[in-house]
Amino acid sequence: VNGTIMLNRYVNSTDMIAHLSPQESIYCICDHALENRARWFCDAFDGNVLYALKANPIKYVVDALYKGGVRHFDTASINEIATIDEWYDDAHTYFMHPVKGLQATLDAWNNHGVRHFVVDHPHEIEKFFSVLPGAAHEVVLVVRMATPSEDAKFNLSSKFGASVDEAVKLLQNVQARGAKAGLCFHVGSQCATTKGHEAAFEVTRQVLDKAGVEIVCLDVGGGFPAPYPEYNPPPLQDYLDVISRGVKSLSLPEGCELMCEPGRAMVAHGMSVVTQVVLRKDDS
Repeated sequence: VNGTIMLNRYVNSTDMIAHLSPQESIYCICDHALENRARWFCDAFDGNVLYALKANPIKYVVDALYKGGVRHFDTASINEIATIDEWYDDAHTYFMHPVKGLQATLDAWNNHGVRHFVVDHPHEIEKFFSVLPGAAHEVVLVVRMATPSEDAKFNLSSKFGASVDEAVKLLQNVQARGAKAGLCFHVGSQCATTKGHEAAFEVTRQVLDKAGVEIVCLDVGGGFPAPYPEYNPPPLQDYLDVISRGVKSLSLPEGCELMCEPGRAMVAHGMSVVTQVVLRKDDS
């Protein structure tokens, strides 16, 4: 990638600037920091850690996460799926966007071995079986629920996710088709507290109680925050503790797969940009 430098070759960014005197903007990547964060997530979370590729798809970054143990990826497009499939032989991709084109679904299934597809509307279930009518015994259709986005910077449930009653019907529809059913939610991006996750598990409990469907996976999404100047969120372990208690409060079937989708929290601290200021007027 043009304008990218591996920061661990230097003591810090100041050392890099002194040696290179860059005239153009440079991305600085600290692969050790990325590797360590990936390893921490994989060790601390009791399930599969799906890196949300949209957070940063640069190969230097993803390679560092892979080195840290990440083998599962939240992919939202056929291009992201194909990219991971090309880069790593042993990686697993999940089609996590609730709205997919017919050809993208076919390509993901036939060419890349994707078996988990997220849905939040009955038309998406119909679309899937219209192009893959014999796939019910292999596919996992993961129903995305809308949940309250307590203290989130961006409320993703305003755009994606089914209500409690809609999610119940979707789960029952998946089961009636003979497919395996899963549930997922996303509490929003950059959650300042753990309240969103706490509320999401209450919604999950309502859906499971009403649907009467045994799920094979539960994806608790992302929302894990990253610190920025003048913003210091709670430790990531606090969020994992809330998730752990939430999972234990549910009567999940034995063997139900647990997943999460860290994005920003996985990579924000491992990359920065150095740019030249060509003029300053006064103190602004």
